[in-house]
Amino acid sequence: MSQPQAIVPVLTLLAIAGWAVACGDGATEPSTASPEPPRAMAVAAPLNAPPYSGTAYLDPDIIVPSDPTDFVGIESAGRGERLVYDRRAGAWITIQAYLFDATFANGLSAEFQVNPEFGTWTEAEAVARDYGPAIGQIPVALREDMDAVWIHRGDEPFGGGNRSLLVHTDRGEQYRERRFLPEILIHEGVHTSLDSAHADSPGWLAAQAADPTFISTYAQDHPGREDLAESFSAWLAVRHRRHRITEGMADTITSAIPNRLAYFDSLDLNLCPVVTGGACEARATWTLSGTVSRGWADPESGPSAVNQSGRVTGAVVEVVDGPDGGRQATTDDHGRYLLESLAEAQFTIRATAEGFASVEQTVVLTSDSALAFAISRKLPPPGPPAPFPDTDPEWLRTLSSDYPNVHHVANVRVFSDISPTFSEEHAEHLSRVWDLFDDLYAKNRGAYVDAYYTSDSTAFKKVVPHCPTIFIAGARNLTSCYLDYPRWFIIPYQIPDLGTQLHEIGHDFLYATWPQAWRTSNWFVEGTAMYFEAGVFTDEGSLRVPAPFSWCTDLFRRFDREGSLRPLEELLRLSRDEYLADNWRTYSQSCMLFDYLERHEPGVLYALIHRINTGEVTSNDELIAALLELTGTSVNELEEAYESYARIAGAS
Repeated sequence: MSQPQAIVPVLTLLAIAGWAVACGDGATEPSTASPEPPRAMAVAAPLNAPPYSGTAYLDPDIIVPSDPTDFVGIESAGRGERLVYDRRAGAWITIQAYLFDATFANGLSAEFQVNPEFGTWTEAEAVARDYGPAIGQIPVALREDMDAVWIHRGDEPFGGGNRSLLVHTDRGEQYRERRFLPEILIHEGVHTSLDSAHADSPGWLAAQAADPTFISTYAQDHPGREDLAESFSAWLAVRHRRHRITEGMADTITSAIPNRLAYFDSLDLNLCPVVTGGACEARATWTLSGTVSRGWADPESGPSAVNQSGRVTGAVVEVVDGPDGGRQATTDDHGRYLLESLAEAQFTIRATAEGFASVEQTVVLTSDSALAFAISRKLPPPGPPAPFPDTDPEWLRTLSSDYPNVHHVANVRVFSDISPTFSEEHAEHLSRVWDLFDDLYAKNRGAYVDAYYTSDSTAFKKVVPHCPTIFIAGARNLTSCYLDYPRWFIIPYQIPDLGTQLHEIGHDFLYATWPQAWRTSNWFVEGTAMYFEAGVFTDEGSLRVPAPFSWCTDLFRRFDREGSLRPLEELLRLSRDEYLADNWRTYSQSCMLFDYLERHEPGVLYALIHRINTGEVTSNDELIAALLELTGTSVNELEEAYESYARIAGAS
């Protein structure tokens, strides 16, 4: 259905010709529209009855969820006053909307304007992300004039027009359950981007007059407002999804509206991503990115797609030449793949995916190694950092004078009383840390992170009543508050203090993905965090761990000399209280276990995280079983191997 026209200033204020309240299924509903505009040419009475009541429900397989999408991602753009249409009120209303800048391939973008009734930034972002991929599946030609998407709750029909799409989420769930959500959006996209140029054009009116009938009763009842959208859906089905509809349906459409079909044929519309190949391949550029490092990929192949971060999933990566020519892997849900045990060589890797031109890259391995890369569609140049949600409690705002140096990068901020250089360096690093773990884990605790650094224990203690922790003089002290996203407060134990970010933000993502981990699996929680803490980012953006954390090696060897190491079987099953009560010993042993795994069992850590992401691991027993399965060892064998390694690791 189309949308009501906004009131615009034309000498005096007057309403432009209105819009219908039409259902996507073609069943008419009570109309709030103004009379239809004058027509440039009369339409002859149809010779035959329309074959359908409406065309948005012709077939649920015209677009399916696994089809390509041009949706790249969204970024918060703060809050703002917006004039939108709400069908529940039957009126234009002004809201203080949650705003998100949505990016699509082919250079298109739109502002998602989410009704504040969703309550929090987290909920607003979730619903915006929920509709982005489906909107990105409709043809580019239907999004070229789409400047905004209005999103409300409510069981009301969608709408199109006014350079926007109207979404009511309760009705949207019904469309989704019936598998017709993209088809409804196609109908509304016609109103948004094609109506103004074609609904009253001489060529279209001539095609209407020449055809034996309308495609639907809904089009016949509203020839000036709905015929174009109704006919386009049928044209797309018969011309570009004929293999997904019956021959009978194809014959019915071509017999009913042959001249309308010919009109659409003549327009040379950009139908990406519904149509792939050719011009679409030229638009959908993508790159290989990564370094020789560790990683994980699901070995199961599947259709390629682009996730919300722009990563290409289901792409096939092949070693073209060299001693490992012919080896293949498939990218997982995060766009990553892993090729293990590659021989030292220079060789070419080629990546291919449905709807993309193939891409190649030369790789040089200076030793036998595993190769992990992420594959992503090229994203548009970053804009200015998005404003953060202004939801800080009053007590947090009163701290601003304690942290005068602020630096903002993408979705992270660093506040400090140390220096502007410190804040800038730590914000840049924190942004990389957030991206690293966002790719690694399935969930996060919020799309933003604030970190407050102080060298003044008095300033730190102001926070403790609100974010409780135990203060230990002379140590690295930190605490966190979880409002709608994490806020960390830190007294650094060294400057720069970049490792703390890798340690603590890793916890955030793990707990978001597997909330029970902190109660049951501290050997994994702290072992992985201590391993990552020793990491250094390369110029290409990958995390490299050149040597185990010296704190871990020193303590491990001290306890080893004393003969007081915890048996691995015991370490893996300690309760949280038992683990923390002996934290120097347990932390150092867990740290060395994961450093051993990454250097001698590459891919195991990421395989464990993969199983956590997919829900295959939900208990400590399952995690231990997965560890032993992936290493092919018993507990005793693994204990002997990692302890032997730890006794000499990092030694000069």
